[in-house]
Amino acid sequence: MVHLNGIGPPAGQGTSPAKGVDAVRRQLARNISLHVTIKQDGERFTVFEKSKLRSKELTWTSGEEVEGEDPDGTKIKGTFTLEAPNKYVGQFQRMSDGKQIKISREVDGDKMLQEQDGLVELMSGYPDT
Repeated sequence: MVHLNGIGPPAGQGTSPAKGVDAVRRQLARNISLHVTIKQDGERFTVFEKSKLRSKELTWTSGEEVEGEDPDGTKIKGTFTLEAPNKYVGQFQRMSDGKQIKISREVDGDKMLQEQDGLVELMSGYPDT
């Protein structure tokens, strides 16, 4: 059974420089203080994201299309799938310009590695015990 329940506060300086990602975006990602809570009920997941900028909730089922918003508020549509018992990956398309977006979250012990648009962030204190 997949187990992704928990809360992941950011590790502070966990965002690594990624090829093609400018310094301003990296600095914004470092200072956003994103907290992610994942609740799982079978194949159904609810992800709560809370940051200094806003809070949002997205409920999805593995392999089924879902609509949501990118971190900048742009509408997106796509699917999340489980790639491993501790990792899910989302493939999305921005509705405004058709840009493809990939996000992944992988839990390893008490840490969660999140990657989106080339930004990698290590979150510690996960899962909530």
